[in-house]
Amino acid sequence: MTAEAADDLRLRLARSKAPAIARAAAILRLLGRSDTPLSLNAIARSLGLVPSTCLYVLRALVEEELVAFDPDTKRYSLEAGVLALARQWLRRNRFVELAQPLLDRLAEAYDMGALGVAITGLDHLVVVARAEPGEGFRLSAELGSRFPSLISATGRCLAAFGDYPRELLEARFAELRWDPPPHLRGVARPGGGDAPARLRRGRGALHRRGDGGRRPPCGAVQAA
Repeated sequence: MTAEAADDLRLRLARSKAPAIARAAAILRLLGRSDTPLSLNAIARSLGLVPSTCLYVLRALVEEELVAFDPDTKRYSLEAGVLALARQWLRRNRFVELAQPLLDRLAEAYDMGALGVAITGLDHLVVVARAEPGEGFRLSAELGSRFPSLISATGRCLAAFGDYPRELLEARFAELRWDPPPHLRGVARPGGGDAPARLRRGRGALHRRGDGGRRPPCGAVQAA
C-alpha cells in the first residue's frame, strides 16, 4: 500500500493546481483504508511526504473535524465529520438507491458478486453499492474502495466511449500499475487492430441508437 499510495499522490500533485488539497485528500484516503490509527511518521512515510508538511496538513484536518488526534497515542484517525460529507452525497445522489435492487437480483440470479461504482473520470472508480453471491467462492470489495478506472472493464468502456483525447488516454494507460498492464490498443477489442477506428465506429453505433455518443453517467454496474 505504501508504494501505491505514494505513487498515486505524486501523480496527483503533478496534475494538481492546489497541492495542499491533494495532500489532504491523500491523507484522508489513507486513514480511511487503515484498520488502525496511524502515527505522523507512518502517514508521511506511506505518502512520501516530508513529516513537517504532513503535520501541517494533519493539523488543518483536525481543526476541520475531519481527522481525530489521540494525544495519548499520538495517532490519527478519521473523525465523524467525514460522515456529514458522505451523508450529503448519499442524500442527493439516487444512484445507490436505484442500483441496489438490480445488484441484488444479479447476484441472486447468477450467483456472482456485483458492484455499483461511481465514476470519477479517468482516475478512479469508487464502490458505492455491492451485492454478494449466497455461497461458494467470492470476490468482494468494501464500500468506499477505490481502484484505477482504466484497469476495470467499466473503465475500459469509459475509455472507449467517453470521447477523451487519445493523447490523454495514452498518458493515463502509461501510469497504470499492473502485471501485465492493459494497453490502449485493446480498449475496443482485445487483440489489436485499429483501435481509433473501432472507437469511432462504436460512437457511431451509439448515435444510431439515439444515445448521442454522450459520456457515461456518473454511476455504473459491473459484475464478477
